[in-house]
Amino acid sequence: CVYYGWTKVGDKLFCREGYTDGDAVLAHLGNVGSCIDKLLAGPCKLDRIEFHGPAAELEKLKKTAANLGAALYAHDSGFQRYEKA
Repeated sequence: CVYYGWTKVGDKLFCREGYTDGDAVLAHLGNVGSCIDKLLAGPCKLDRIEFHGPAAELEKLKKTAANLGAALYAHDSGFQRYEKA
C-alpha cells in the first residue's frame, strides 16, 4: 500500500488507498476479503467502490470489479512521485 486514509463527511466515511499496480490491489483484496464481508454483514454499508488507474492495470481488475459492483476509471492525465522498489 502506497497510501491509506479516511475522510469523514457528515455520517459517511471515505476510505482512499493507493497501490503500485493492479496485482497489488488484487493481493490486498484477497487479504481483507473476509474482514470486509464481516463489516458489511453488520455495522457498515458500502455505497460504492471505485478503482482509478492506468487502463492496463484496470484490465487486471475487471473480473474482481464486476464481482464487487465496482466502477473502473482510467487515468486521463496526472503524475506520480513514487518509484517501484
